[in-house]
Amino acid sequence: MEAILRLAREMRLVPQIEFISFSRHACDEVLRLQPDAVVVYVSSDMAAMSPAEAKKRGYGGLSYQLNVLMNRPELVDEANRLGIATTLWMVNDCELIDWAACHGITYVSTDCPDKAEAYLEAVAAYKNKK
Repeated sequence: MEAILRLAREMRLVPQIEFISFSRHACDEVLRLQPDAVVVYVSSDMAAMSPAEAKKRGYGGLSYQLNVLMNRPELVDEANRLGIATTLWMVNDCELIDWAACHGITYVSTDCPDKAEAYLEAVAAYKNKK
């Protein structure tokens, strides 16, 4: 982690990077070495870390597999109240994009960004016609 952060500092990229990891230790280590870094914890565990714990640790976001957030939407509500960003993954169909938007998810991660962008543009165009 020290070598990664050293390189990011040398290249003056730290403000442009979100450090993400499935490892709480790695997330904590980034913040120990670079307290102003944006850190996002990633998990597919149904016993997911709460947004309150993420905020306490100094994380800026939580990225959870779709089954976690679809079965525990209260995590999204709590994260939004606490100012913690949420990312839903893997979102590869339009119904999931709609679900994420309706539930206040901050970001979606997809294998099909062109398809997702086209869908969102079509929805926006439709809404603008109303």
